[in-house]
Amino acid sequence: MMVANHVRRAGIAAAIGVLGLAAVPLASQAAPEALHYTIQASTCTTCFVAANVDLFPGGADDSVVEVALPFPVYVYGVKHTTAWVSSNGNIQFAGPGETTFTNASLPSSALSPKGAVAPYWDDLIVEGSGSGTGVFSKSTSTEYVVSWRGTEVGTGNPVRAEVIFFKTSRTIEFNYIQGTAESATIGIQKAAGGPATQYSYDVSGATFDGLTLKFVPAS
Repeated sequence: MMVANHVRRAGIAAAIGVLGLAAVPLASQAAPEALHYTIQASTCTTCFVAANVDLFPGGADDSVVEVALPFPVYVYGVKHTTAWVSSNGNIQFAGPGETTFTNASLPSSALSPKGAVAPYWDDLIVEGSGSGTGVFSKSTSTEYVVSWRGTEVGTGNPVRAEVIFFKTSRTIEFNYIQGTAESATIGIQKAAGGPATQYSYDVSGATFDGLTLKFVPAS
């Protein structure tokens, strides 16, 4: 069993781009050449996918693993074939990947300079094979899934969140079973300086069991 000894900062809850269960792009995305996302929020109790390939079989705390994507993934129109999966609820698209456990509002230089998706960026811990927690992936002919099943350091609250990339669509989907996001960042960024589309930052209740967020690209 891994033990973490982190002291989390007492952040002031804030949200950017949250209007009930909808969101709009950040102002920095106003340039006509910049692709941005709209967020479609819904409830779907059957959307969560059971991923089964353990990316950190020995457990992980503030760790990153490199994965070869089964098909190209596009974030803000940029093509990626390799990703760095963090145990702290995010995926980055430039190596060696950042391991920071302190989440921040997006865009953030604490993540990869070449783009990142953050279904549940928080200080998480997973205890490896047989523990019931972990970071798992699943590949099909049309989907690539990464799923986090962990606990928040400090509170011990359980988290189950995932991202799904689609081979035939550039929409990016986040699904949730557990976790309320009171100390998490949720969103997507193209680069450290933006643009970014943020659903929430340290907002308690921003996620709930059965929530689905679809980040739909728009010009």
